[in-house]
Amino acid sequence: MPPSPQLKTLPPKTRQALAAFLGLGALYGLGLGLDAMPNSSSPGTQWAVWAVGIGPVLFAMVAGWLLWRGSPLGWPLALWAYFFQLPHFEANGFQYWFYTTAQANAWLNTSGDIGLGLEWGTTFRVFLGGEVETTVIGVNLVAALAIYALLRTDPAQPPRSPTVSNEHTSGPAAG
Repeated sequence: MPPSPQLKTLPPKTRQALAAFLGLGALYGLGLGLDAMPNSSSPGTQWAVWAVGIGPVLFAMVAGWLLWRGSPLGWPLALWAYFFQLPHFEANGFQYWFYTTAQANAWLNTSGDIGLGLEWGTTFRVFLGGEVETTVIGVNLVAALAIYALLRTDPAQPPRSPTVSNEHTSGPAAG
């Protein structure tokens, strides 16, 4: 099936910006993860907790790197990495949010409050148990825009190179 005419090649600057938001934010998150590694008497437990918490950040970093390089795997992995950053959810017994570099979180809660939170950095939180005052449901608008940009492009088309070609394409061919 031929690609839709609405789908275009992802422009190099857009691809690099999306990749940088994944990769640089994830690199920052890795540094935070190393600094915050839990102190445990059991090194195996310590590394297991760190690996589970840092796994999504590593995934985002690899996705960003592959997208930056124009690898065929870059587009689908970046799409998944941004998809995982889309929801923000806090309720009794479960909390989840994840973002690399930036989050513009549009949210509402069960108390009737609506808001927009802006944050820089990297956060991955999955928490089972615990209580919260109100349930919060939110959407990361940065991730939503990134997903929109990726879905408006054809992943099968190779990325356009930002380099200048030496080929002459103007004028009629001599014959």
